[in-house]
Amino acid sequence: MTGDTTLEKVSSDINLREEMRKFINSTRYQVLLQRVSQKIRCSCYKDQFGESGGSKCPKCLGTGYLCRFTKHKAYKQDTMRFTQHVVFTHVGELINGPKTFFFEHDVHPKQGDYIWEVTWSPKTQKPIQLLNLYRVLEVADERGELGRIEYYAVWAELENINKDFKNMYIGKAWKDIAT
Repeated sequence: MTGDTTLEKVSSDINLREEMRKFINSTRYQVLLQRVSQKIRCSCYKDQFGESGGSKCPKCLGTGYLCRFTKHKAYKQDTMRFTQHVVFTHVGELINGPKTFFFEHDVHPKQGDYIWEVTWSPKTQKPIQLLNLYRVLEVADERGELGRIEYYAVWAELENINKDFKNMYIGKAWKDIAT
């Protein structure tokens, strides 16, 4: 024993960014990410009342801020992140709580964005129907060696929405997508 207490730097030959990219791409699960500006108010927003024109505004879709849509591959799983309790369920029972979405390193989701779970046309790869809408509650930029972002973990909650109304804007979402 030499008495040397210095620790060696642990490094890995695993490229976590590349492994997450392969994993996410293997799921073939695509979503629309509604990116909500936190700086540019929609014209429907009324300063005197401190509220937007409502969920039927075609520009902001009820957020009060301008937004844009982007299409991304993701991985989704049920989560029990927001509870300290162990929950036992019957076999086949679904957990109807927050979901965790994993995105690649270059997506940059933000708290307050929305994730649109949609069906896609097999011929045109355009979104044709809204299945679920999730509000992003928390975003973690998971970092690896030297602080590089390897992937994003996003915790999102199912929104109560008027699906018929939101489905009218699937076409708008597709036109706004920057692919």
